[in-house]
Amino acid sequence: MYRSRNKIPAGQRRAELGTLFSAARSNNKKLQITGALLISGDWFAQVLEGAEAPVRALFATIEADPRHENISVIQSGPAGPRVFSRWAMARVA
Repeated sequence: MYRSRNKIPAGQRRAELGTLFSAARSNNKKLQITGALLISGDWFAQVLEGAEAPVRALFATIEADPRHENISVIQSGPAGPRVFSRWAMARVA
């Protein structure tokens, strides 16, 4: 679980987030990663669930993504059963 500041310009957010979610759902499904992304104002909070190596690789991609800044990990490590097992990427706004 991490949080980051959303750097997408306000006028571009709707289109950019639509593109982001389409790509995330497709890619996450292939990698068997599930999770949810909360968007609140200029902030993202996201939970990623799955095998450690693919989740760490995805997080490294997120850290390099120019749409994010001030990324901080809130919690990391092994967890119990998946909370978002039905969603390749649920969106909460």
